[in-house]
Amino acid sequence: MNSRLIEQRTFNFPIHAFSLVASRRDKSVGPNHWKYLGLLEYLRHYPDTQVDAEGKVRRVWLFEFRVHDHHGSLLLANEAVTSSRVLTAFKASNRRRL
Repeated sequence: MNSRLIEQRTFNFPIHAFSLVASRRDKSVGPNHWKYLGLLEYLRHYPDTQVDAEGKVRRVWLFEFRVHDHHGSLLLANEAVTSSRVLTAFKASNRRRL
């Protein structure tokens, strides 16, 4: 599945970011256990090593993304168009700065 993330540069599809704000067991939070962070832009990936919960070293792939959170509300019916506009506009603005 992670190999699909890399294809965002070619196909400009949306990747949504969410953050868990509370455990699903925490009833004091209500139904909103997740916070929407915005659309992600794939930047790069690379291999690394990490220590797991049992203290064993394992090989992992790390992915870096840029979060685009300035889009306001996002209708799922328009997510592909919105994502493409956000990614294209950001890339264009960065080219102008160079």
